[in-house]
Amino acid sequence: MAEPPLHAHSPGVSAVIERNINALLAHRAAEERKRGLQEKIAEVVARFAGSMLFVYLHLILFGGCILASVGGYGYYRVSIQRSSS
Repeated sequence: MAEPPLHAHSPGVSAVIERNINALLAHRAAEERKRGLQEKIAEVVARFAGSMLFVYLHLILFGGCILASVGGYGYYRVSIQRSSS
């Protein structure tokens, strides 16, 4: 006869899932310990570049540059020089 299927609520499956989760956590911790300084710095930079703080700072920076370029009035100042002919 075939065995009945294991269900998520059976104790055997729970033990297997818990063992697998613990193995994955141990593997992740071992990989974390093996990472070098460059990888850690790259992760910090990537985390910051993907944050909303990064977006806000760039909006302020580039918005300020744009406002400074157009004179802060929202339109370009055009100076017309008359030629002396």
